[in-house]
Amino acid sequence: MNNTHYEKLDKLTAWIKEQPITLPSQMPKKVHTEEIDSEWLENLKTSNLYWFKGSKEPYNYPPGFGPTERKLVPRMLELRERILSFAGKQVCMPFVEDEVRLHQLETRGQIWYGDNSVFKQGARSQCHLNSAMICLENKMKGKGNIHMVSGYALSDTGMWRQHSWCVEVQESQNIIIETTELRTLYFGYALDDKELMEFILPYTK
Repeated sequence: MNNTHYEKLDKLTAWIKEQPITLPSQMPKKVHTEEIDSEWLENLKTSNLYWFKGSKEPYNYPPGFGPTERKLVPRMLELRERILSFAGKQVCMPFVEDEVRLHQLETRGQIWYGDNSVFKQGARSQCHLNSAMICLENKMKGKGNIHMVSGYALSDTGMWRQHSWCVEVQESQNIIIETTELRTLYFGYALDDKELMEFILPYTK
């Protein structure tokens, strides 16, 4: 898919249409969160997991981390730093992004604020599938104004976590549709129709 296709999609789905926020300097307002719970923070320090900001090499890795995953760790850490440049204290990354998704986050990742989000209750801990189904249902109705977005979301605890949500395109100010719990800030990229179907396919088998 050419860059023009993605540029149009990124602008269409931006928090403020046509104005994707890709740099901290473009943020119309700063976001502040609470400090991470001290006991939790101490446990994270002790774990020395690769994604924890403060860990030192040699890192510990989650189960299942093989050569392929470890090869992508430097890029994951660069992504972590970029996300933290917007707000937050830590980025939880227990799963390494696959090559394609990581590239999309690196090249197309943008910021959305959680202000005025619409909450639509979905299955617990199923944000990806919840969001995909909302988007698919919208397309089946012939509307096509809701897009699935995937990336990371910031809680008021200061922790970013892997997450998916939807963006409803409106006249000027687009709106986030959240299916699990409301978040403070979001960083990710909008999936096009092909990516959406590729995402849903494994759930149909």
